[in-house]
Amino acid sequence: MIFLFFSRISIYLLTVLLPLFHPGIMVSYDRIGIVLWFIVIPGEMIIAYFLSPPRLKFNHWILSALALIAAGVLYSCFIMSGLTVEALQILLFGSISFLLTISVQKCRWKILSIFELFFIGMIYYKLLNFSRSSEAIAMEHAWLTRTILVLCILIFLFHCFILYRFSFYNKHDRKRSKLEIFIFFPLTILSMLLITLLLPPDFISHSMVFNDLYEPIKKGKALTEEREEGPGLSSLPTDQWDRRYRKPENGKQYAVMIIASKHDPVYAAGTYLTIYNEKSGFSPQPDEALNVLHTEHLLDTWRNKKINTDRMRRFYDISFFSTLPTKVMPYYPVKIEPTILSRQYYPFSYRYNSGSKISIASNKMLEDSGDISAAEKEELAAFLEIPLSRENKIKYTAYLNKLKLYNKSIYEKVILLLDNFETYRYKIGTSEDMGIDKISDFLFTSKVGDCSEFSNSFVILSRLAGVPSRLVLGYVASKELQTNDHKKGLWYLRESIKPIKEFPLEDLYLVTTAHRHSWAQVYFPEYGWIDIETTATSIPPFAEFDPNKMGIVIPEITMIDQTKKRSFYFPWRLMIIFILLLSSSALIFLYSFKTIKIIYLSYASKSHSLKGLKALFRILQIRLTHRGYPPKFLHQTAKEYSKTFDQHIVKEFSKIYTELRYNEAMEKSKEENLQGEIRKQYKIIISKTRPKNIFAKLKGLLSLRGLFY
Repeated sequence: MIFLFFSRISIYLLTVLLPLFHPGIMVSYDRIGIVLWFIVIPGEMIIAYFLSPPRLKFNHWILSALALIAAGVLYSCFIMSGLTVEALQILLFGSISFLLTISVQKCRWKILSIFELFFIGMIYYKLLNFSRSSEAIAMEHAWLTRTILVLCILIFLFHCFILYRFSFYNKHDRKRSKLEIFIFFPLTILSMLLITLLLPPDFISHSMVFNDLYEPIKKGKALTEEREEGPGLSSLPTDQWDRRYRKPENGKQYAVMIIASKHDPVYAAGTYLTIYNEKSGFSPQPDEALNVLHTEHLLDTWRNKKINTDRMRRFYDISFFSTLPTKVMPYYPVKIEPTILSRQYYPFSYRYNSGSKISIASNKMLEDSGDISAAEKEELAAFLEIPLSRENKIKYTAYLNKLKLYNKSIYEKVILLLDNFETYRYKIGTSEDMGIDKISDFLFTSKVGDCSEFSNSFVILSRLAGVPSRLVLGYVASKELQTNDHKKGLWYLRESIKPIKEFPLEDLYLVTTAHRHSWAQVYFPEYGWIDIETTATSIPPFAEFDPNKMGIVIPEITMIDQTKKRSFYFPWRLMIIFILLLSSSALIFLYSFKTIKIIYLSYASKSHSLKGLKALFRILQIRLTHRGYPPKFLHQTAKEYSKTFDQHIVKEFSKIYTELRYNEAMEKSKEENLQGEIRKQYKIIISKTRPKNIFAKLKGLLSLRGLFY
């Protein structure tokens, strides 16, 4: 039965750990998820099997199971998020895990495990179906997808065999048993060979990828060739596209993504920065959930479980056609669909749809919002901290005093800070160093910088003025930033990328490397976090530093024929490494289990109780089996077991054991004498059976026989 238990728990662990092995599959295990999937469910399985009577009394056994579930529910309710659906999930799935294990392992209703297989099989299929969620992952980790599939099939077949043996095995028909084993293993090998030889390389595909787009693109006016100077629209072959999305270069801005939205502008956030350090500037807060979405590969549509109560927010559907594998989306994100890989439109290979509740609050509404309360100030403490040295704090405080921000509302402070930047000039691409020295030079000396200098200095000053704020990195899409060349580029790309034709041209934005942006978010009471354009009041840049004066480069979209089959290879080397790692892990577990069990039984056998007597007999069986003596079968009594030894070395021990075990009317003094005598016999047996040479000792040390006594 223990083999059936380990088979069940192995299949379960492979299911929940699969996202950790495959870079293309990401399941967002939050703290409650970790408690549920990695503690409560396997814990209930272990309690149901290993702590069942007679190891624990029935009442204690049930209480142990309830205590683990209660601990998980209490953690969810009081430490995390109150009584929510997640707490009910812990209660439900924990109970199912406990009851199902009892049904299969204890009540011999093993047929229920078949339903487990169907359920887990569907999960495997769905997980593997998303293993091509991005181009890089699809190309670099195809071997891993195949290996995981083969491993899943092997474990499934092994579990099915164990299920059959425990459910339908007839111990009286040995010939049939051998025939079943003889048939099972050749069929398994044959199945694996068929999979490796006949399975096509692209057997897994995202059901939402546009695989039917192979018709020729209608050509419009030819694009001008890339020019060395002056603004304009030019094209670049996709094989030369490389990593040009990093930053503008040579007076050119390169296409990064196309955004489809009815809202203008779109502040597409990627990273939220909260923690401040004088040397390095702002950095992300470790537990900020919004930052995880930037790089997370979603298995299914992500939906924000937190209910947003901010006033004046309207829901907008926003679609992205991007050259980047990472995601950006406006605040406040409500849903994000999994990324669709469309390699035929390279480099715009990544498409995903999102939905956000974007603030539509007017300036008048924000002006009337007032100041934050004491409770909000405590809750937003992390967004008010700005640790500065004494010298810098004096300098920045004096700067703020000139602006006369005291006794002002949040809105008034924001307006005064923005008005203060009227004497500062915008200049694209100055420096990425945002330490306090660089910001001080910008504020007090040069008064020239790009969006990074403006937004960083704004957040520092606003926090010192008591305004909750944070820094945001991402891209900005705005009609104001869309020149005629941007619109012309959109027209050409819309003709080449068929899915973009779903959207009217007036709802599209061509986002380039020049639109990579840094801005601030300020918290307003009742309205929540509001995007603040910190460069809005700055002096416009000189022509040579104006992004709108830079030439625009778009890729020449060439349709890639996805129907072409790639040759298939099976990763034998990796499969061998997997098997070796799996075997090593199994051996480490078994030897650890053996050592812990011997230590436990040795300790328990010292007690002169019925429990100690049983422990003494069990550890004797284990040690004799390790030394090459025949094992004790379940149907054998202690007396019958002693007869399997030629020299009757266990005869006296089994006689005393039987008397102590079954003579309930024995006097206390006689029982104490026999308890002492049986331990003497135990030492005599261990002494007589001690290995004679080093090889016999080594064999006994490495032996796993008798492990499951």
